[in-house]
Amino acid sequence: MAEERFVRIDRPAEGVARVTLDRPDARNALSVELCSELAERLAEVQCDDAVRAVVLAGAGKAFCVGGDIAAMHAAGDDVRVFLRRLTLEFHGVITAITRMPKPVIAAVRGAAGGGGLSMALACDLVVCAEDAKLVTAYTAIGLPPDGGLTFQLTRALGPHRALAHLLRNEPILPEEGRAHGLIHTVVPAAEVDERAVALAAELARGPTASYAAIKRLVWSWDALETTLENERQQIADAAGRADGREGIAAFVEKRKARFAGR
Repeated sequence: MAEERFVRIDRPAEGVARVTLDRPDARNALSVELCSELAERLAEVQCDDAVRAVVLAGAGKAFCVGGDIAAMHAAGDDVRVFLRRLTLEFHGVITAITRMPKPVIAAVRGAAGGGGLSMALACDLVVCAEDAKLVTAYTAIGLPPDGGLTFQLTRALGPHRALAHLLRNEPILPEEGRAHGLIHTVVPAAEVDERAVALAAELARGPTASYAAIKRLVWSWDALETTLENERQQIADAAGRADGREGIAAFVEKRKARFAGR
């Protein structure tokens, strides 16, 4: 196993690997390096026959707040190139989760925003804190979604309800997410990790090969991966336009964005 820098793996129960995003000072924001390492770690647990179920978690107070906006801002005129590289790595993570032939359970505490929400919803089951903050977040910085979020929300909520969240950044309340099938279990924040590991341990005792077949049948990979590529093109292009540059700058400068519609 390569040196762990931004992602940790431990074994909290027999047959279970817990993969933890470990960038708590940045609320586990998705950098190119974190996404690259996360894809490697997911490949490792996929190839480990002793692992029969996976928990995906975030260190510290947040699951994952989404893309590293400070790094987008620092990219300056090269932000389109930066976003194409970041989404290439990030979408590799989404594909690794959905194509994992073992159940993957997200343990969501604190914020799951933007790409963090996309990543949680790419998991097979989501155990969510009752006070978690789930928000699409993208239009707040002048960008469209990535990570398959348009695919996930439209399938679960229908186009009009999905658009309400995507256009207006209306938070998804955990109980609302559970009612619409986005979230499996809602529990107090202190119980999230324990419940996610217990659920993974239960699945680890089951027929793993059957689980893999079920995932192949449920996930429409061609549709998802077409969406991922379309999102990748759109977010990179939007980041280079005036509204995208303004939204990113406003976030970093901690002020309200002034969008001009271009």
